[in-house]
Amino acid sequence: MAHAGFRMAALAAALALVAALAVAAATAQRAPRILDPSATSPVVTTVVTTLPAPAVALAPYRGGVAALGADGSLMHATRDGDVGRLRRGLVSEVLIACEGALLAIDGSGRLTEIATGAVGPPVSLHATPACLPGGGVLALDPNAERLLLLDASLRPEARAPLAALPDAEPTFVGPGTVAIPVHPSLDYRHGVLGDEVEAAAVAVVGLATLETVARWDAPRRLVIEQRRLAPFPAAGRFGMVATVSGGGDGGALVVLAAGNDPTGSVAAGGDATDGDASGSDTAELAVVATAPGIGMENRWRHVLGASGRRLYSLATPHLGGPLERWTLPATAERDAPGDAAGGAPGRAPGRVPAELRREAFSLGVTSHTIGQRELDLGRLVPRHPGDPAELDLLVMPTRDLRTVRLIACDAAGCRAAADAGLPGRLAAAPWIERDVEGGVRAWVATDEASLSLVTFPRDGILSEPE
Repeated sequence: MAHAGFRMAALAAALALVAALAVAAATAQRAPRILDPSATSPVVTTVVTTLPAPAVALAPYRGGVAALGADGSLMHATRDGDVGRLRRGLVSEVLIACEGALLAIDGSGRLTEIATGAVGPPVSLHATPACLPGGGVLALDPNAERLLLLDASLRPEARAPLAALPDAEPTFVGPGTVAIPVHPSLDYRHGVLGDEVEAAAVAVVGLATLETVARWDAPRRLVIEQRRLAPFPAAGRFGMVATVSGGGDGGALVVLAAGNDPTGSVAAGGDATDGDASGSDTAELAVVATAPGIGMENRWRHVLGASGRRLYSLATPHLGGPLERWTLPATAERDAPGDAAGGAPGRAPGRVPAELRREAFSLGVTSHTIGQRELDLGRLVPRHPGDPAELDLLVMPTRDLRTVRLIACDAAGCRAAADAGLPGRLAAAPWIERDVEGGVRAWVATDEASLSLVTFPRDGILSEPE
């Protein structure tokens, strides 16, 4: 009996130890922890939580971030480590923050708002909806054959036929207008962005009527090799940038703007908000500036975004190509000497597209994973009121996806300002925000299901190079 009593006591002690370890593990999983603190580096990486599955998308939500998991779960986390589950059973990788609401696609393929449970119509599983002022939504139907205009409760208000790229992402190119890749084509089967279908044209759609108010068709056999157009307001009304491929030299850059802009803002390099977006003055998109291809077919150029007259891209992001900074000349077009029949296809008659001025910087970063639709692994950082006019910041992963790098670009060039190591490989596009002091915060999800917050303080990070 004494031996039995001893065994019972030992078993009870073991069970108590297991329970204590389980509680400690659960607490450790919930509590934020700081990775590799260093007195020499002001960068702090805090693991906020471990998700049920690796995230495929992040979006800002209720003072923190929402993380859509590969298993269809939707979690919410704050900087203080408060974590909760918002939803199960979601599909696709679509997750959109819209005027305080959070939109995703439910198991039936319908757009849904997470907090209210409002359910909209079926939408494309791969096209990214656009959030409109006031909380409305512009989406594509499941076959990408119609535009759907929804109110803030996801009720249909209007629809219009449009042969869009099946995974298109509309982008604003002026007040009340969005640019959408259209006319699906199989002329260039590179497949970098998840499939072999690319757009052969771009349409500018007015949201008031869902009518096409401007359009540009790529020359024969060429395609627009991107899911979305990059807004470039400095180029003029409806200003945007496209990566155009299929000409034998890889991804070239084409800057488009309204060719018959009644405000004259194209030639003057005015702001994209100039002019009327109602559709009463239908515009012809024209090529106002270009940059040559990379020099070999099946070599992609990823446009990251624009800041003023500066444009950023990454050449061959899957092959270790450089970060590129392009500058738009003060006059986007110049008069063509003599007969203007030659030159870039789609340009306004009598005008010659300007040449973008290129600078290249080898910084060991990438911006895309081949075969994926995600375009925001690397991105421009939102500006802060305290930023100098010539300063642009980017957050980009290193080629092994295990480090996020803050890059500072100014008149002296582009340089790596700071690095933050990650607990795993980057699994989704980081969500980037600025704090009140002008520091940079990046929410980061990795392939081992961690969700981390990387903080790049302004002091010591954004200083001038020595």
